[in-house]
Amino acid sequence: MDVLLNQKRLKQNARMYAGVEDIRHPYISPVCGDLTDLPPVLIQVGTHDMLLGEAQLLAERLESAGTAATLEVWPKMMHGWQNLGNLIPESRRAVRKIAKFIIH
Repeated sequence: MDVLLNQKRLKQNARMYAGVEDIRHPYISPVCGDLTDLPPVLIQVGTHDMLLGEAQLLAERLESAGTAATLEVWPKMMHGWQNLGNLIPESRRAVRKIAKFIIH
């Protein structure tokens, strides 16, 4: 169970983010866009993140478009756990992995 997101909040946040645009616009929902010719992509998602399915779909679509995609599924993590800094060790590990991905 994701402690930061629920279906109602997700829909509200999507609407606020999209403004007057269709939430399926590729600039708002990348999974709906052209994913060819992108640099390698790292996707980190937790098993408790309600966006797990979307993250998996994005990874599949990236790979189908010929873009290298690394999907990391972290056990028991909820949406945005990487932002928790020193509160949990998984956050520190995730940020280190992000940095390593960017550097290489």
